[in-house]
Amino acid sequence: MKTPAHIFREYDVRGLVEEDLSDDLVRALGRAFATFMRRASGSERPALALGWDVRPSSARLRDRLAEGMVAAGARVVDIGLVPTPVLYYACHRLPTEGGVMITGSHNPPEYNGFKLGYRDLPLSGAEIQAVRELIEAEDWDAGEGALEERPITDDYCDMVAAKVRLSRPVRVVLDPANATGALFAGDLLERVGAVVDRIYDEVDGTFPNHHPDPTVDLYVTDLRARVVETSAEAGIGLDGDCDRIGAVDNRGKLVRGDQLTAIFARDQLRRTPGARILFDVKSSRALEEDIRDHGGVPFMWKTGHSLAKQKMKEDGIPFGGEMSGHLFFFDDYWGFDDAIFAACRLCEILSLSEESLAEKVGSLKRYFSTPEVRLDTTEEKKWQLVIAAKEYFGSRYDTVDIDGVRVAFDHGWALLRASNTQPVVVLRAEGESEADLREIKGEIESFLASQRVDGMSWGT
Repeated sequence: MKTPAHIFREYDVRGLVEEDLSDDLVRALGRAFATFMRRASGSERPALALGWDVRPSSARLRDRLAEGMVAAGARVVDIGLVPTPVLYYACHRLPTEGGVMITGSHNPPEYNGFKLGYRDLPLSGAEIQAVRELIEAEDWDAGEGALEERPITDDYCDMVAAKVRLSRPVRVVLDPANATGALFAGDLLERVGAVVDRIYDEVDGTFPNHHPDPTVDLYVTDLRARVVETSAEAGIGLDGDCDRIGAVDNRGKLVRGDQLTAIFARDQLRRTPGARILFDVKSSRALEEDIRDHGGVPFMWKTGHSLAKQKMKEDGIPFGGEMSGHLFFFDDYWGFDDAIFAACRLCEILSLSEESLAEKVGSLKRYFSTPEVRLDTTEEKKWQLVIAAKEYFGSRYDTVDIDGVRVAFDHGWALLRASNTQPVVVLRAEGESEADLREIKGEIESFLASQRVDGMSWGT
């Protein structure tokens, strides 16, 4: 069976519903995934959890995917309409070999997709391509599967409430962007002791108010205004499937993912002194320095939630975070990225401190940085640019090449890396002063000009 290759991405399967995700393809994906899990687990009837998000297309995709999984002999446990972390929790809480979440994450409503996983780690990279190859070859098993419904949201909420308790009420504004967080995140925050003012808290998979990505300034405009208007202590934004968190401080300023990581790292180091803390190559030098200042061991790693979770499990790292808003909890948790749990924990951290969120962020060393810049190119050219950058900068400066190339200048750094999911080169730069940043940006621009790359904008 022919497949649209572009929808089989590094971390998931995702595409336009009407163009890419036909009934036949989704049914075939279900058969292929169940076959993959049968062979990987050695079980002829693997138990696989199935969850789905609020998008209008999700119910159809659930039906077709389940048909394929059952036809390949899987015991499908449908946990219902849930955020992605609840699916991850179900894979651990229930006797399953793995699971699949139907979600388009933070994409517009005309998109949808599938996050595939073992019990404890997601499928990624070569494994997702292996599933695709099974579809192409129609190499799938047959068996007597079954489908059962097993709601688990109440169990998940009980678990979070047992792990988090505020020492005093914390006043927050919550914006779940009409997505899966609107199902129960506000109620759970109140249950652990927060006082919650809600905006866009009605489920609507067309996302009528704004795009569900709380790490982008444009999509937290109303959240910022509401925090200032009500004198709240923080604003919390959730992405489409609740695996990424965004935050706004009490002054209405967006808190970046690396700043959030620093705040959570301080709390983690209070719990586990001297621990390693993972962060991705896009994060500020201020995070690395703050981890050291609080007695921890900073550990820089590749960008990508699948890669982070795998490394943290292998090395026993208790906490990590990414610029994108993925936060990973392995200490008394299962290591998956859970924005609802993170929201509750952030409120707990604020309840235990006399410092405001703005004061906590303000205590981090200040650097001058660019936003994450995405340079459109081709699949072939993006890798060529990164290879050339490694050679060009590696002969002049200290570099880290675990994921693209991160160049250490005297008064800052710059990153060039190939996107894992798109024909894009990702750029970011940071300097100790505005003059340092201008100089570093000039170095990057000179390199790009030598590669005949024109028309790049830093967006500042």
